[in-house]
Order: sequence, then C-alpha cells, then structure tokens
Amino acid sequence: MSRSLLALIVLGVVECLGGCHHPSGAVATPAATAKTYAIVLDRGTQAGARMHLAVETEQRSAQRTFEGKRVVRRVEDRMRLVFEGDARVLAVSSEGAGAAMELSVARFVVAQTDGVPHEVVPAGKRITLVRAAEKDAATLSIDGAPADAATRAAFDDVIRLRQSSSDVDGALGTSAPQPVGGSWTIDAEATRRDLLLDAGLDGTVEGGCRLDRATEGATGTTLTVACGLRARITAWRGLDAGLRLRRGALNADVRSVAPPGELGESDTSFHAELWVDGVRNGRPLELEIVQDQHQHKLWTPL
Repeated sequence: MSRSLLALIVLGVVECLGGCHHPSGAVATPAATAKTYAIVLDRGTQAGARMHLAVETEQRSAQRTFEGKRVVRRVEDRMRLVFEGDARVLAVSSEGAGAAMELSVARFVVAQTDGVPHEVVPAGKRITLVRAAEKDAATLSIDGAPADAATRAAFDDVIRLRQSSSDVDGALGTSAPQPVGGSWTIDAEATRRDLLLDAGLDGTVEGGCRLDRATEGATGTTLTVACGLRARITAWRGLDAGLRLRRGALNADVRSVAPPGELGESDTSFHAELWVDGVRNGRPLELEIVQDQHQHKLWTPL
C-alpha cells in the first residue's frame, strides 16, 4: 500500500471532522427534559474567508512478503508531515466547501523513515489549489508553476485535491437534534463512496457517531462529535497483474470539534490491514500490509 492510499482514506469523508469507537446501529433515546442540539459538522465557508491551517500527520506502514510460510521480505516505513500556513478561499462548491484556495506557507516538511525532515515547499511560497471531481484533474501550483508529483502527493495529505461529491453532514450527520450522549448511525453508502471508492477500494462500511459535548458561548454552540467507522474491504483496483485482494479491514476513530462559524478541529486515527496473494515472477506469494495513521488538523480564523 502506498503512503497516499491511506491518506486518501483519511482525507475522505472525514476531512472536515476530527475518535472513539461507537457501537453501530445504536440510537440513544433522550430523556424528555434533555436539551437537544442540531448536528452541524461542516459549517461551510465562503469566498474571501481567511484562516490559519495547522496539520500534523504521522503514519507507519509495514509489509511482509511470504512464499509459502516463509517470510522472504519485510519492509517498514514511517512518515511525519507538518504543515502550517495561512489560507484564503477563492471559490466555493455548491455544497459550500472550498473549491479553490490560496495558501501562504509558513512550514511544510516531511520526515520519512530516517527521521530527517525534508522541506516540501519553502516558507514564504504561495500554493494555489483548484479542486476537481477527479484528483488528477485538480491543479496545484507553487508561485504560479505546476507542482510536481511528489509535492501533489504530500499536499493531498494536507488538503484533499479531489472535490468530494458527498457532504460530511450527509454521510456522518443526522437530521434529528441530539442531546449530549445521543447517538446515531452513519449513512453507509455515502461514507463508502468517499471512504473507499476514492482510494480505489470497495466493500461495506458501518459505524456510528455520538454527541460527546455541547459548549454554549456568546456566539453559539461548539459541538464535539465522536465517530467510529469500520469497513470490510472486498476489492482493490489497481493491483499489479497476477495479484488479488484476499481480504481487508479498516477501522477509523474520528473526533471533531465544530465551533460556531466555519472552522474547527479534528483528530483522526486509522488502522488498515490488507492481505494480497497471487503470482509474481512465476512464484506464488502472499503480502500482508498493515498501516496506521493519526492526523490532527486545526483551522483558526484570521
């Protein structure tokens, strides 16, 4: 599994969210006197909005190759990405998400397995993103020059290049107001589209969310929502010829803090396991792929 595969999953339907597991299918019955709150996870944005963005991602990938019962190859990679910068929304989609934006880089570095940080884009540079329905069709430029493939892959860990066709509230939210402690199930099909299909995978998804906290302030109410998602992966498009996915599983914990207005904070943790078998160079083999990732993202107004 490439580094960008799980990044696509993480920045999928939970891009605007921030985890703990929640029993799928359980819906809390509030007490008659409990105060309820409208669940709005994505407050949307508007052209001209300005904000500071801080993202930190840590990832570990491990792969074992078997011939029969013998392990013939082991590979382990680690990655840590840090981005900080100021963003300005240039255009919004029909769903109210940022369709085009400009970012002034304060820090954008990636450290691989050796732990040595490498600068992706130097401080002071200006990144311009115009999203598209397909990631490869999105445009990303650095001071007006097209970004190379490595920079695009790293930036896709910061802000998703693909413009999602699903909205966060439609996938993970609920139309029923909830009390603190109230819970609901996710929209499995909407979540599947963004969680799996965009990453070249397919399967079934289940999970639920819970309103953990509602903090009322002078400008409105800040909601803290926790979601637990589980996926059974049954297909992986793009595998090398002669290989097939035998089985796969993905668990995700998402915790989102949605304050009044359009900004927020999220913590997302993922654990994925994939088992692949087939023939390579005339030899039967099996691959065991395990990937863990945690991402913290914070948007603050300017």
